[in-house]
Amino acid sequence: MTNYDFSTLNSSDFEELICDLFNAEKGNGSLIYKTFKDGKDKGVDFLYSTAENRYFHVGQVKHYFRSGYSILKHTLEKTELAKVKKLNPYLYILATSVDLSVSETEEIKRLMSPFIRSVNDIYGKSDINKLVTKHSFVHDRHYKLWFSNTLVLRKLLNSNLSYRSVDFTEIHIQKRIALYVETEAFLQARIFLKANKYIVITGEPGVGKTTLAEMLTYEYIKEDYELIYVYDSITEADSALTSSNEKQIIYFDDFLGSNAIEINKARGSDAFLNKILRRVKNQENKLLIFTTRKHILTRAVQESEKLKRFNLLAKERILHLDEYTSDIKSQLLKNHIEYSELEDKYKLVLNADDIFNFIVKHKYFSPRSVEYIVSPEVVGSLNEDEYKNFIKESFDHPTEILGFAYSKQLNNDDRLLLNTLITFGTEVEYSELEKAFEYRLNEEVKTNNMTRSMHAFKNAYLRLLGGFIYSTETKYIRFINHSLLDFLLNHIQEDKVELQKIINSVIFVQQLTERLFPLVGPVSNPMPPILIERILTAHEDFIKTNNDDTELLKLAILLNKYIPPRLSDDVVENILLSIEDWAQFYDDFELSDAFDEFLDRTQDNPKIKDIISDHLDDLITNMVLSESDYDRALAKMRNLLKKFKLDINNINVEPLNAHFEEILNEELENEVDMLLQFMHSEHQAEDLRNEINSKAEELKSIGLSPKIDLSLVDGYNWYEIAIENYISEQMLKDD
Repeated sequence: MTNYDFSTLNSSDFEELICDLFNAEKGNGSLIYKTFKDGKDKGVDFLYSTAENRYFHVGQVKHYFRSGYSILKHTLEKTELAKVKKLNPYLYILATSVDLSVSETEEIKRLMSPFIRSVNDIYGKSDINKLVTKHSFVHDRHYKLWFSNTLVLRKLLNSNLSYRSVDFTEIHIQKRIALYVETEAFLQARIFLKANKYIVITGEPGVGKTTLAEMLTYEYIKEDYELIYVYDSITEADSALTSSNEKQIIYFDDFLGSNAIEINKARGSDAFLNKILRRVKNQENKLLIFTTRKHILTRAVQESEKLKRFNLLAKERILHLDEYTSDIKSQLLKNHIEYSELEDKYKLVLNADDIFNFIVKHKYFSPRSVEYIVSPEVVGSLNEDEYKNFIKESFDHPTEILGFAYSKQLNNDDRLLLNTLITFGTEVEYSELEKAFEYRLNEEVKTNNMTRSMHAFKNAYLRLLGGFIYSTETKYIRFINHSLLDFLLNHIQEDKVELQKIINSVIFVQQLTERLFPLVGPVSNPMPPILIERILTAHEDFIKTNNDDTELLKLAILLNKYIPPRLSDDVVENILLSIEDWAQFYDDFELSDAFDEFLDRTQDNPKIKDIISDHLDDLITNMVLSESDYDRALAKMRNLLKKFKLDINNINVEPLNAHFEEILNEELENEVDMLLQFMHSEHQAEDLRNEINSKAEELKSIGLSPKIDLSLVDGYNWYEIAIENYISEQMLKDD
């Protein structure tokens, strides 16, 4: 027998489950009991009516798994008994998630007599579990019920979803699932994922992309899939995927980034997308979930041929989340009110018709906004009238929500910590964030007479944890959502005074290059004299680890880009001379691009050119290997050969041949897949063969000899495939 505690069901979910179970048990599958949208309707949660008696059977559902028997008894005695007397039903049925003893069941029967005619009309936790076991088709229909199982919850707790927080607890999961309202989009997403093995969920910020994606991962984790949560690059997924039949589900939230800097980084991953889709498609037990903002996907596709191809391949697997229906909005709001830790006086405000309808009908309704207004930390100690005004302001001016929290609810230490964290980009180790924060705080104390509080960093970190930031199990600190990150980036760019303070107090290369002074593209912020002097006089202080070659190279590129050569050249030359390993470009396309720009800027500096010439073999190999796109890899190689007037015969070409072979064979496989699905003319296959041959000849002209497997094109009857594709497309149009 099942032993669910029903903790992952909200009150409405539980009522629907009970109604379905009773219809299965008492109606032999036919509909005799029905529920109502508003569970507070005269004390009736489900009802069976006859022509003679509208209230023939009245059912009451009490989901008190947290409260226990004493609260249940008190509610029945003080509230429900008067309602049932007024209704005067022939039979009153009570169902509760409370685990009732024999004596408690008998006490309820006496209390609700004569309307409860038998103890058999009282269903406690164990009785409901028996019905769930008996009626498996009902069990299968209520997916949120599955997660009430302790073993399933343990699987979720042990999964990689714990990245969200060190406080990723059973209660957290139960609440998250209970708050969720199943929508048509969720049902559609399940079908998409099962049928196609991957899905792209798009929509605007706050519409529920991440929640929907996580609900999908929950289902598969329950079925023993390993979760691979991707933080920064699709290349992480490529390396984590196993070649065996091991069950794996890859989840990449905001895979194209949420702001300009992240989008630029994502461009370097475009060539990996088709590769990873092919691997997922061709292997057993592999699934892939992407989320992205709708406008970012549109923009990225416009700027990348690879993403255009990806978009075409994925078009039947892209799910756009749009506005919720009024019923779903109402249920979302009810769920958040029910599970919030707000005082009852605030819940009464939210449940009042005027406020409830204001929220549900508002054009800026989103789950994120609802979550914000029911947060006790946000509400604070407002009185009821102030709370009403706060709700209206939050929805009428949604862009000001985070501004209010940032400026009014945080203290100086909290803001300093957030403003320091943003300089690190995606994430930073706890200890490094603490060092950077302490430096900034010391500067504030010294230059602005700011008062230092005891344990400033630790206390600020604890105050922000869970509401603004989260910590992974490995103690890496991140922002809790992209909306907060977007707000801070915009806020700091507008606050020039604060921006200068942030810039002048950075202490790590990562802080310099991630957001403040990007290594690729145009110069963003001018570097102030104070920072220039600090770097030029003690550049080694900015390196996290002694002789970190990657950071040394980034620092050299940074100095050359943002500081005039007459001031920086000597330091740049010394930094380059101290680098021992020049292989750090591999799998770091951004650093490779930055170094390409650096070479252009230093063409007329013979000293720098001589230093680099000593490492050309490593440089060429690794800069080319960092590119998974044919055109970019070839352009990089030609550029290096030209700049340094190199003879390719003096270079080890084996890794270069292998790399271009992989790129072209991968491209060939992807294009063949495209032709199999979309071609209308058999000549397209011949065009593909000619294109690949042309690229192979292009490589031979510069001294390379890649081996291309053109048998992939020869193994099909392309005339028949073109006819089949044309017929299929016409049939779809007719439908």
